[in-house]
Amino acid sequence: MPRTVFFKCMDHHYFTSEDCPIDGSRFKGHEQVQQAVERLAREGHSLTVDAMRMYGVPEETLEGTIVIDFGGKAVLQSFIPQARLASGRLVIVLVPAL
Repeated sequence: MPRTVFFKCMDHHYFTSEDCPIDGSRFKGHEQVQQAVERLAREGHSLTVDAMRMYGVPEETLEGTIVIDFGGKAVLQSFIPQARLASGRLVIVLVPAL
């Protein structure tokens, strides 16, 4: 299953590239995260936030980073989280941005 790192911009969009495709803002820790992701893959380790922390990615960078496991081949490039009420429960919906 694909595991993907997403970065959060100032407007709370999540994306996989260095720049948010919606508002153009740049995620400052992108290069550090990418280096950790490449090293984890090279060394055969699972991609997790904790693993990136162990590889030296600063905490302030990880605060704007999430890792999502996708089933099968389904992968998003960017999304906007939206809160919805469903049967009295708060549910976060990931709305594709592109």
